[in-house]
Amino acid sequence: MLLAFCPANKPDGTEKDTLRNAKLRAEGGRGEFVVNLVSDAVGAKMALSAEPLEYGRSEWSEFGIAQAPSERVKPARVVGSPMALECITRQVIHFAPGQPAGGNMVIGEVVSVWVDDGVIDERLHLDPAKLDAIGRMGGRTYARTRERFDMTMGRGG
Repeated sequence: MLLAFCPANKPDGTEKDTLRNAKLRAEGGRGEFVVNLVSDAVGAKMALSAEPLEYGRSEWSEFGIAQAPSERVKPARVVGSPMALECITRQVIHFAPGQPAGGNMVIGEVVSVWVDDGVIDERLHLDPAKLDAIGRMGGRTYARTRERFDMTMGRGG
């Protein structure tokens, strides 16, 4: 399974720490990363972690975010996150190096998945209501996944 995310450059054109850390080892990065799903319960801490810090300062200690060891990669996962995807970086594409807000794409192979037992239903599927995920829509705008509906697949109407 592959996962991709697209961190933009900072307004001055330099790379954000997330990109610097996730880059391949040959490019000076760690070559691995963890994507933590964000539930409403940990949303405020997630928003704090987006605060720009000097390179080398830790969001973990700066904002009191609890961490737990990952199974297969060195970066830790966030305690309280309902699901964490441990990834090894496979490719980084720089679309506008050095440009303010220039786009980048990090593609990682998911090598381990951690899921809180509390978000699994009796059929061993993720229960969307218990997952209570939020997602970033852009800037400071987020969406909750509480409103859900089913659609019929195929031509059956």
